[in-house]
Amino acid sequence: MLMNEVKMPVQKRSIERLEKVIQTTIDLLETRALAECNIQEISQISGVPRNHIYQYFPTIDHLFSLIVNRYFQKLQSYLTHNAQIYKTWSVLDIIQDALSNASAFYNQNKPASMLILGGPVNIEGFSLQEAVIEEISKEFVKIFTQKENPLTLKKTEDITIMIELIFSLMKHSFYRYGYITEELQQEALLVCEAYLEKKAYI
Repeated sequence: MLMNEVKMPVQKRSIERLEKVIQTTIDLLETRALAECNIQEISQISGVPRNHIYQYFPTIDHLFSLIVNRYFQKLQSYLTHNAQIYKTWSVLDIIQDALSNASAFYNQNKPASMLILGGPVNIEGFSLQEAVIEEISKEFVKIFTQKENPLTLKKTEDITIMIELIFSLMKHSFYRYGYITEELQQEALLVCEAYLEKKAYI
């Protein structure tokens, strides 16, 4: 996993430089395609020497992986924050709420959409996307199994597959329209309902 290869700084000045590099990259992604971002230009704009950037990020994908991880933490914090509220909700209501908020998050954060829904067309980019799906699935498993009327899962992989289905529809909407439409969100909910019914969970 790329995140495991990222060396995080400990000194204050190095941390400040790192944050400058990260913010510069995010700013560039507001107006550029992923393929148009490179360490050399990030170095020029941020004023952080290339050799300093390479010390922490051997490749641009390592830098992207750190940014993806931060975006995921924001999504994860939303699910964790609402875990108590979700205890009395139905499974479909939980999915609809999470789907609505995740869609709003992606629609308001172009770099997040590009990195997570788009992502680099290579094995590293695919690995980043799969890692996000795996972690989000774990959060849903915890929420579903800790409800007042808990869901008895036959296989935790069933939830991962459900998230994969949602993710695929989100990607479709992002590639086709540039954002996640409300119609797509409803389609995703219908797909989840059909899948969970077929698996005899609801």
